[in-house]
Parts: sequence; structure tokens; C-alpha cells
Amino acid sequence: MRSGVNIRGAGWIGPREHGRVRKGIRAAHADGADLNTIWKGDPVFARHAKNFGRFDAASRVAYYAAALALDDAGWGDPPADGQGLGMVGTGAAGCLASNLDYFKDYVSCGRTLARGNLFVYTLPTSPLAEAAIHFGLEGPLLYALSPERPLAAALEMAAGMIRRGEAAGMLVMEFADGGRDGARPSKEPLEGRPPLAVKSARDEPCRPMPCEALCAVLSAQAGVPVEQATEGSQTDVVAAWERAFRTGDL
Repeated sequence: MRSGVNIRGAGWIGPREHGRVRKGIRAAHADGADLNTIWKGDPVFARHAKNFGRFDAASRVAYYAAALALDDAGWGDPPADGQGLGMVGTGAAGCLASNLDYFKDYVSCGRTLARGNLFVYTLPTSPLAEAAIHFGLEGPLLYALSPERPLAAALEMAAGMIRRGEAAGMLVMEFADGGRDGARPSKEPLEGRPPLAVKSARDEPCRPMPCEALCAVLSAQAGVPVEQATEGSQTDVVAAWERAFRTGDL
């Protein structure tokens, strides 16, 4: 077993599946299923996030990915020592999708300012902050970009913070590049477009998930070395981590 910082567990969300890496759990959900409904019955999500109905799509994905990762690491909800845990997020799209929603609303509604509910999510750290609030994480929180190997760079940044004693553990979350439609500007002309409606979680219709995420929990506990298998797509990384946990090749 190598010494240093390790990946204790990880959770991920794809277009049709979600799962936990260390436990080797994979569960299917309907393609494009509403994030408000596909998790019913899973005890991991028994304690629902406050104000979940106002979350943008990226924040909902971040919340669920963090819940899956913490459960996979055996840290519970909330973690016993949330004060020592922090988060690092990464992803090429940042908060572009939320910014587009905000300015589309600004233009189509003819307002002096667009809706405050949309403005809340025009920072790339907003989804991380929502998850941190729910899970009681009080450590460092930041969003970092790297032109090459963004996941590896974020993992190393988080590992360095643990080594320097800045955090007892870190969650590292990589968002896919906008998913299927999340960060891509609409080609629909702004003129004549109906105003965007802000609905509650109960009223919101099913729609495709605009982004997916992979979240890893880092600590000094036994696990996959943080340097291992960070190349390739999220699917490649998840498969390599699952194999390492299963075979004990750590």
C-alpha cells in the first residue's frame, strides 16, 4: 500500500446510470429522467437538501454526486467531521449554462435585472457551495481549471491541501463538458421566445439532465492512490478505479 493521499470512494452520474465505485454499485435510470424522481427509494438520499426546488441542474447533479461519493467512502450524511472537509470542482463549461439561462431571462422578459433565483447560480462555485451547505462541509472550497488533464490537476490540488494540513479530507468533483445540452447555446432566436419559468421541484417536468459529474473523496485513509488512473474519459477513470478497488491493486 502506498503512503500519502488516497481516493477513499467515489460517486458518479451518467446519462443513464449512477453508481458508487468502491462498493461496485451501479443503478440504471431512464434516459433523461428528472433528477427529482430517479432517486426515490434510495436511502442515500433520505435527507433531502433544503431549497432543492430552486437548484439549477448543475447544483442538483453536484448534490447527488457528493451524496454518492460520501456514502461510498463510508463517511455518512452528514460526515462526522464535516468541519475538516473541503471541495474542489473542475470542468471546462464552468457555469456557462446558468449564465445563459440568466441572460436569456433578462432579454426575453425585458427586465432591468433578471430573476435573483437564476443569478444565484452564475458562479462556478455555486453548485459546490450548495452541496457543502447541505453536507456541513466547512473546509476550503474552490473551482479550478486546467487546460490539460483537469481531473488530475484538481485531484493533485486537493491532495496538496490535505498534505499541508489545510483539510482533513477533500471532495473533488469534475463536471462533464456541459453534458448533452447544458452548456451549448440555443440556436433558437431570442425574439418571441417565452419567458423562462421558475418552478418548484414538484411542478418541474421531466427533462434531460444537462450535465453529469464524477466526485471522489480524498483522505489519508486506505484507497486508490490519488495519482492512479486519471487519464481518459470519466467512464475510463471510473472503470479503472472500480478495478483497483475490486482487485486490491492499490
